[in-house]
Amino acid sequence: MLTFLYAIFAFIVGLGALIIVHEAGHFLTARACGVRVLVFSIGFGRKLCSFFDKKNTEYRIALIPLGGFVKMLDEREAPVPAAEQAYAFNRAKLWKKLSIVLAGPLANFLFSIIAYTAILMIGTEVLIPVIGEVTPHSIAAQAQIKPNEEIVQIGEINIQSWQDVMLALISHSGGETTIVVKDHVGQVAQRELDLRQWQPPDEETDPFAQLGIEPKYTHIPAVVGVVSAGEPAEKAGLKAADKILAADAHPIKKWDDFVKYTRTHANQVMQLTILREGKTLVLPVTPVEHADLDGKKYGKIGIEVKMVNDPGLHRIIKASPMIALKKAVIKTYEMSYLTLKLLFKMITGNVSLSHLSGPIAIAKGAGVSLQSGLIHFLDFLAIISVSLGVLNLLPIPVLDGGHFVLYTLESVRRKPFSNSQLSYFYQVGFGILFTLMFIAFYNDISRL
Repeated sequence: MLTFLYAIFAFIVGLGALIIVHEAGHFLTARACGVRVLVFSIGFGRKLCSFFDKKNTEYRIALIPLGGFVKMLDEREAPVPAAEQAYAFNRAKLWKKLSIVLAGPLANFLFSIIAYTAILMIGTEVLIPVIGEVTPHSIAAQAQIKPNEEIVQIGEINIQSWQDVMLALISHSGGETTIVVKDHVGQVAQRELDLRQWQPPDEETDPFAQLGIEPKYTHIPAVVGVVSAGEPAEKAGLKAADKILAADAHPIKKWDDFVKYTRTHANQVMQLTILREGKTLVLPVTPVEHADLDGKKYGKIGIEVKMVNDPGLHRIIKASPMIALKKAVIKTYEMSYLTLKLLFKMITGNVSLSHLSGPIAIAKGAGVSLQSGLIHFLDFLAIISVSLGVLNLLPIPVLDGGHFVLYTLESVRRKPFSNSQLSYFYQVGFGILFTLMFIAFYNDISRL
């Protein structure tokens, strides 16, 4: 329950911040262009609270926190007194209208750039993408990728971490690309990687297992580091430095093996074979049942791994302010391109629509990232902010991109669209949006 509330808190704070950023872009640009703003709303539906400023703009918080809007003075929506018509949006010049429309998505991209700049200036420790094992006859094996090689580039994307590997694989999914690897002596090789059968991961699939590789960081020995007080492990007699050799006669070669086995044996007695000070012992232990945000049950005995400090598997990514800003701009561009590429692949059927996520998945991601620390939460918000910016630029009526197209067409045809025409456009736009929202909600509920 506490984890669920944590996720809801992170979702409201994170998404609320991004909505404010987006709507502030519209709001500030409208005022700079001399257009009067009537309402600045965070959320839709019933008004929860509001106040007015000196310019009589209402600032509102509404019940449904899944978006927001900036309502401007506009003669097409309501009669406007002659004295105020100069401040109406519909009378603004085309460049002002387009600037106001684009300001929201651009504010989201700016937020992403600022977030990535902060992350790079603070510095983060990442796991170097060194391969531990390669599954025979897999995609990786067919590309002649070998254990202990480091992935340094996939396609045109330079790789520094496993997160970079994931994003590069998603970007090139459904096609073929090149992969550049480096062995332990620094020898670089380029190979062909066939990703036509590789699909972007969901919560049920391991993306690296699909590829046929296992990251080297998962090869941590199954040695106990910390035993939590009052947990099943302590009650069973496990101690720090115990090496787990087997669970119910199933060999345990690494920590990851033990975690996977324990998670699937909640409320079941396990016979652990351990090595302690040169002696082999067998201890019975019963994992306690826990549940994740999706309600999925798993077992846990209350021990932590003894971490192996291998400097060859970690690197610090940190940059000076100017270098960080440059890299942040590039990162934001890459994430925007990746988002567009994924959307195109969904439309063409190369990527399943099951990968479209809704607010439940976003809430879960927000909760997990916030629990992992400020850097991870900022990184998560930057990704979501880029997605909001890109989605709002799509040429769909009711979205910013749709408004941009309509205002441009009005300028070309030298007359505004009639109310009936606009109504038709907006009905089409709402139809597309509701379809996408239905799929996203359906996917979220299916995962539950």
